[in-house]
Amino acid sequence: MLAKAVPTLAGRKVGVLVTNGFDAALLSGLRTAVKKEKATLVVIAPKVGGAVSSAGKLMEADFALSAAPSIFFDAVAIVAAEEGARKLATEAAAVDWLRDAFGHLKVIGHTAGAAALLKAAGVKPGAGVVAADDDSGVRAFVAAAREGRIWPREPKLRSPG
Repeated sequence: MLAKAVPTLAGRKVGVLVTNGFDAALLSGLRTAVKKEKATLVVIAPKVGGAVSSAGKLMEADFALSAAPSIFFDAVAIVAAEEGARKLATEAAAVDWLRDAFGHLKVIGHTAGAAALLKAAGVKPGAGVVAADDDSGVRAFVAAAREGRIWPREPKLRSPG
């Protein structure tokens, strides 16, 4: 059945976790790329009030982290500033959000600033973990997300049955 599936993001949801200091232009480019695929981008922030971009502008979030588990999304991305990611790396909810996305075989896009959170969750670059710091990274993330789950990751996550 999976072999017959047509790669698409149409009708799917992409959850993007942002932190204070996030790159608003990058988020905008990601939103445009996801919309072009006929998918929905949902902004998630650590707190219900949203997050402040690197330009000092408040971005309202669609959800607070506590109300948007990664299971709700078909693919996820983290658009974070280093300081914001370091703070999230100390919060179980944020670490679990990322760890769950990884365990559910989702494509994970991330900025370089998200390194501390990736490390805390034990998520290493590799299949389905895509650096998305620029336009080409955003394109690579969207292309990977279009393919759906990262099934080759599963044997590394679970004991053979």
